[in-house]
Amino acid sequence: MAVIRETQRFKIGPIGVARASQGGQIVGQAISSSADQIAGMLFKEGAKKAEEAGLAAAQSADRAAIISINPKTGQPEAFSPPQGFGGIATDAYQRVIRSRFQQSIEEELKLKANELAVQFEQSSNAVGLYETAMSDYIASMANNATGEFAGYIKDVGTSYLNATR
Repeated sequence: MAVIRETQRFKIGPIGVARASQGGQIVGQAISSSADQIAGMLFKEGAKKAEEAGLAAAQSADRAAIISINPKTGQPEAFSPPQGFGGIATDAYQRVIRSRFQQSIEEELKLKANELAVQFEQSSNAVGLYETAMSDYIASMANNATGEFAGYIKDVGTSYLNATR
């Protein structure tokens, strides 16, 4: 009969022994990890407060400064953020100013369209007069603005003119 060899089924692995030199390294890594977590939490909290400050400042901006275009920059007067704002606060501020600008332009175009419609209502060529006057008004609004603001005024104005004539 053949002899069956037995194989070792259990083995004791190496026992982890912490040396004094490794202990400091382990503690240092734990401290570094904790500091990174705290820094991350503080950054998130700071970013949240910066965004809130930007939103609050933009909401409190005067409407006249939002709809008036600075001839030098071609942007709304209120588009430049207050001194001391960082990147997050500036982004939030400009996002709200841009939104308020767009809303104000839409309201202004609707009011002017209503005014012109009433003015030319009794005329025999009411549509032609309305279209000419509204086109001139849209062009005059867009003349001072540049970039995205001029494009927005032209796009919204043209769309509204096409919808109302």
